[in-house]
Amino acid sequence: LGRGTKTDQFKYHHIDELRAFTRWASTPPDKTIPKLLSHNPLADCKKLPVPDPVDKLISDTDFERLMAAVPEDLKEIIWVDWQTGMRVSNVVSLRYDQIDFEAGGIEFVPLEMKKGKSVFIDLEPELVEWFQKRHAAHPNHVHVWPSPKNVNKHRNVAAVSQRFSIYTKKLGIDATFHSIRHTFATRWIKNGVSLFMVGKFLSHRCAQSTER
Repeated sequence: LGRGTKTDQFKYHHIDELRAFTRWASTPPDKTIPKLLSHNPLADCKKLPVPDPVDKLISDTDFERLMAAVPEDLKEIIWVDWQTGMRVSNVVSLRYDQIDFEAGGIEFVPLEMKKGKSVFIDLEPELVEWFQKRHAAHPNHVHVWPSPKNVNKHRNVAAVSQRFSIYTKKLGIDATFHSIRHTFATRWIKNGVSLFMVGKFLSHRCAQSTER
């Protein structure tokens, strides 16, 4: 377990996968699937406590260094996320029909959000204008960042995160793409916005997530 992994977080993830496999192998959901195990050997094992991840932040200086180093397409995605604090999956898969240009914001329905809640993200006028110009330049595109291989699909989320990590490692910046979201929330709190409002904006289900 955990071979080749670098953090305890990944090791706990692999253990959870093993628990799920033994449960499936001993009690297949479909009767046409034969049992691979006569019983679940991990049935009596308690779930291991997962340690809280260390939330890394990106300084303004490191952000400027990063923006100067990455290619233009990745720079756009990073810049939009820096302004909105969206989850990487939401920003990479963003569609033009989710942007309300008149109201000046982005609207996500419950099925599009991790926590299953509808969310409206207010945008700065500068960002609304940027989206309008981009849409006008590509009126037939469904997604803001379509896949280079298929314009009817959005870019691969994992690939975008991986490219981000490649550049941060080259620059010696200890951060992941999700660090942008944590940095966004921290900047808001430092500017006097309440934890409640930050949690609502980030669609946190509980106050503990925002407090962390």
